[in-house]
Order: sequence, then C-alpha cells, then structure tokens
Amino acid sequence: MAIVTGDKQLEKRMAALSGKELRAASRKAIGKGLRIVAKAMKAEVPSPYKDAKKAIGSRFNKKGGPNRDQVQAKAGAGVGISKKAMRKRAEKQKAKRKEQGKKSGVGLGAPNIHWAILGTGLRKRTKAGGFLKGKALSNLSTGAMEPLFPDAIKTGFEKSSGEAASAIVQSLRQSIAIEARK
Repeated sequence: MAIVTGDKQLEKRMAALSGKELRAASRKAIGKGLRIVAKAMKAEVPSPYKDAKKAIGSRFNKKGGPNRDQVQAKAGAGVGISKKAMRKRAEKQKAKRKEQGKKSGVGLGAPNIHWAILGTGLRKRTKAGGFLKGKALSNLSTGAMEPLFPDAIKTGFEKSSGEAASAIVQSLRQSIAIEARK
C-alpha cells in the first residue's frame, strides 16, 4: 500500500480542491501509476507465457461506507478480470488447444495463474471421474508444480514503484494546475 505524502506544497493545493475534483484528480493519477506497475509485473513474466501475462492486471476498489472518499487500487495476478471474462477466455483457450490436438485444459490463465507464481504441493486425486469413473482410487498422485516465475509480481512492483510514485505526483500537479486555471 502506498500513500502520497511528504510534498507540503502539493498537500496544500490538494486541500484547496473540492471533494469531487480531488477524487477525479486522485483517480486519474493513481490510474497512471497503476498502469506502470502492472506493465512492469507483466515484463517480469517470461515471454513464452503469453496467457500468464494476460492474467496480470489492475483495478480500482469501489467501496462505499466511511472509506468512499479514499481512492484504492490493486495490481497483480488475476486482478481486474471479471469472472465472466475469465470463463470466456478459458473456453476459447480450451477450444484452441483441442483444435491443435493437445490435451484438454486451459493453460495458464487468470483462474489458475497462482499455480505458476506460487507452485503447488503434492496433490492427490481422491474422486474418480472422467476416464477413471467407476474405478477404485487410492489417492492417485497428480504431481506437484514448482513455481515457474515465483518473484514476478514482487520484482515488478519493486522495480516500478519509484517511477509509479513520480507519475502519480506529476499527474496530481497537472490536475491541480488545470483546476486552478478554471
């Protein structure tokens, strides 16, 4: 979580803006910083994993209540993609893989990107379904997955946080200057 503080002149100017103008300026500025961070996170994912890159995104948190005046945002893996869009993309990928004669599955998409980033422990299948239906199972191992790019999100954030913070401050200054001319 990052909070823009420390620039006394900027804080003074922001206090002079009305609530609506301040929210609009803050949202625009944080959006610019968020795009920089998400882009850096995507850059940390190796190029053969295009679907994994598509699964990295950003979003604004829309919350009411006592914190509704705060602009909150999030960037990372599986963020900013609606469930409906995830399902649609997964269906397309599944059809494409079937067309290419590959095994069924969806590859690395938003619903399962965490496997590639965090890895999995040893997993076992306890229920028989599909081609195993009707057969007795005794904890059939489905294997473990080592992380493919374990530090992509963390490294991307660390590399881009300075650039994102300066973009946020610059955008806020521009927005305040525009409002001052009105």
